[in-house]
Amino acid sequence: MVKLHIIAILVVGNSNAFVPPAPWMKNVRNNLALNNRGGRLEQEEKLFENVEAEEEVYGAKFFGGNQMKDELFDAEAESKANVLFSEASVVSSYSRFEDTKAFPDPLAMSIAMKLQNEINQVTGGGIIDNVNSLYRTSKMEWDTTFVKAKESATPLQELSNALKYYNQVNVAVLSGKKVSDNQVELRWTVSVIWPNMWEAQVVFSGTSVLTLGDIDEPFITKQTDRLDDDADVLNVASAQFFPRFWDMYHIAMSPAAEEMQRLKPSDGTTPGLFASYEVFDIAPRMVLKPSLIDTDGREGRNAQILPMHSFSTIIRTTGPQIQRYVTTSPIEVSIKPMSSESGTKMSCITWTVPVATCVAAKSELPLPVEENDELGCVYELEERRRVATLPFNGEPQDAEVSKARQQLFEAVQKDGLIPKLDENGRPIFFFLQNEAKACFVEDGLGMVIYEDRPSFTKSNEVGLELELK
Repeated sequence: MVKLHIIAILVVGNSNAFVPPAPWMKNVRNNLALNNRGGRLEQEEKLFENVEAEEEVYGAKFFGGNQMKDELFDAEAESKANVLFSEASVVSSYSRFEDTKAFPDPLAMSIAMKLQNEINQVTGGGIIDNVNSLYRTSKMEWDTTFVKAKESATPLQELSNALKYYNQVNVAVLSGKKVSDNQVELRWTVSVIWPNMWEAQVVFSGTSVLTLGDIDEPFITKQTDRLDDDADVLNVASAQFFPRFWDMYHIAMSPAAEEMQRLKPSDGTTPGLFASYEVFDIAPRMVLKPSLIDTDGREGRNAQILPMHSFSTIIRTTGPQIQRYVTTSPIEVSIKPMSSESGTKMSCITWTVPVATCVAAKSELPLPVEENDELGCVYELEERRRVATLPFNGEPQDAEVSKARQQLFEAVQKDGLIPKLDENGRPIFFFLQNEAKACFVEDGLGMVIYEDRPSFTKSNEVGLELELK
């Protein structure tokens, strides 16, 4: 039997998105025409000048073999690129515990913030002061869906035990609400790196109800943990434990990803018999949402890769200071038509990037751009969503996407499912890039990898949002 001693609410990383493409990778060097941001664009152009000078390393001819990367690595050029990007990267930050959508009342916010600090202290190798801890009472009741050691009286103690077994453990307290005068409910995501050869990323999402004593100086007297939909912990883990085909196909290219949690619809909603599409719920999660106003249309292919203003840092993938990074997948793309006074055809492209748990666990998250009329980049707590998806071979702006959307919409309606509509009465379509992996370090998003997959696999998906009853 696999060893699984995670604690619910408490269990737990400079080239950029310019991942060097190989014969099996797509060029993810972003088009600077998409990122006309004044002074910042100038700095990024200088960065690219350094990158172009090292074309044998960063261009389309090479990606792989550590020996050749070490031979071609230029420490001076890398250092200059790092400085230039750092100067142009972070312009503000998102204080997530001050977000009233995630934490609508002061009590839940203060408990969540203190708990997150204690979790981060333990995962960072620190020792908790039991006198001031939220778990300072010796008579705490703890009911959890996870297996726990007999000697673990509190979740923090079980967290310390988990760190001895798993390669890495991260937990993020995403939101909270007051249930009663002495109770709060917190939503969390837990991610562990399994100690196996392929270092499987296993993610759990759920909630904890905390009963508090002494509201003036609160401490936890009872905690009840549940996975979403009361799922069985071993079933959730086993679905993610074994190596995924594409991780093996692209072995040594990148770490296994924290995958989007696909939940069974809680009300039993299913597609019709012999349906070609799939219906599932996307678990609540923290996401990064870069956006831009696009006037180039389908020919510009601007939706195909993340724009430069999505990135807040860079990731060193070679050299003496190589960085470990965490990947998430898939990246979601939505394209919403817009009207202009001049009659010019335009649209708003929005990317939805799942934030790695290790980054979501921070109180302050970096933002690389201030929102304006053309560009945006925000963090958002995404609530549970119900969607229908259809396998698709291609990219978000391929002409064939329109036909796939129509096919999906008609099939969903035929089976009696209700599409969700936007404020203008339009169905809400999106595109899942399962071939994409967003790469995070503690300073935020630093790189994206686009895997090249055979067309017959239809590994991407065209999606349609459904009403969640």
